[in-house]
Amino acid sequence: MTSSFYGEIYSARYDNNEERFDLLDFYLDRWRQAGKPEPVLEPMCGTGFFLIPFIEAGADIDGLDTSPHMITACQKKCDTKKIEPALYEQTIEEMNLPRQYGFMFIPDRTFGHVYEKDAAQTSLNKPYDHLLPGGWWVLDVALSSMKDKFGSYD
Repeated sequence: MTSSFYGEIYSARYDNNEERFDLLDFYLDRWRQAGKPEPVLEPMCGTGFFLIPFIEAGADIDGLDTSPHMITACQKKCDTKKIEPALYEQTIEEMNLPRQYGFMFIPDRTFGHVYEKDAAQTSLNKPYDHLLPGGWWVLDVALSSMKDKFGSYD
């Protein structure tokens, strides 16, 4: 994923998906079941739909996204709530952050946006390099729909 295709208009309507609320509960539950390990990282954090509720639940969380529009939208939402997570504008395959994490999550099939095989491999390795020993990494993917659209993964 060498560049972002999330522009300003898309980022403005990004949170308008009711199905995402069930996913939010799922990720918060995984974090709680893991014992609330910290710090937390959400690579590909978008507008903060997941990140902000983690902060409100007491997590020390950072966010990373390749889209300047998504980071700006997230920062505006955080400013409104008077919260200050560290937000980084980087691609996941070039991720270079100052700390390691006890819990990471890539929610809502977001990892499916990385469809080039080499970029996907790097995008799995970079976050792993930032995971603390014994840390948790949770993500979901939607392979069947992507396979139908793009063909075989071989």
